Amino acid sequence: MNELRRKFDWSAFLVRVAAIGVFATLWLVDSVHRHNRTGAIAAVGIGYAILPALAYLYTRYHDAR
Repeated sequence: MNELRRKFDWSAFLVRVAAIGVFATLWLVDSVHRHNRTGAIAAVGIGYAILPALAYLYTRYHDAR
């Protein structure tokens, strides 16, 4: 039973990160196009750092159940 909990669902994680990456890139391109530095910094910080970390934790938690 412990072996099942130690597995990590890489495919689900990669799908989540890919979707986050697409939306973060669109947000970043839009922010740069509008010359919005704050939006660009937020897009990088949230889209490429915070949300992928949360996706990892969510995938890890979901596998533990």
